[in-house]
Amino acid sequence: MRDVLGVLQEALTVEHDGEAFYRRAADTCSNPMARETFLALAEVEKQHASYFQAYYDAMSATKQWPAASPVELAPHEVPAMAKAIYDQARCDAQECDVVMCAELHQLYATAMDKERQSIALYQTQAAESDSGDQQTFFQFLVGQEQGHLEILANTQKYLDDPSHWFFDQEQWIVEG
Repeated sequence: MRDVLGVLQEALTVEHDGEAFYRRAADTCSNPMARETFLALAEVEKQHASYFQAYYDAMSATKQWPAASPVELAPHEVPAMAKAIYDQARCDAQECDVVMCAELHQLYATAMDKERQSIALYQTQAAESDSGDQQTFFQFLVGQEQGHLEILANTQKYLDDPSHWFFDQEQWIVEG
């Protein structure tokens, strides 16, 4: 098993880099949907970094994975997060002209790659962990990062073709 402190430090760097990436991406976008998506994900990455810092500090002090969580893990439910993004973007879109930001597809592709890398790192650590608490922590983060990937894919689909996106969302009406 890899050195857990090293993994926590790596994960802390990944989350800080993710937050910085999302904030830069939001700053480059005039498209409300993309901007709100990136800002929401930046906040979640910031929260994840605080988790890793708390665990790193606890492990540095005790030299073992803490039996009790040093932080309360707050899951971000994908539907609620997506609704908040769409609601805010709709308000912003009504107040300004919606213009696609330059290189929007590249920003989304990079963001999705970052999420996949985080998922792989956390899955590996969960699989290699000796502690049930440690495994639970990393599995929680895998689920969160998978949710981020889902939000990115869904908002990109919306940005690519809003009418098709709405049709997909309301397919249950068509199918009865």
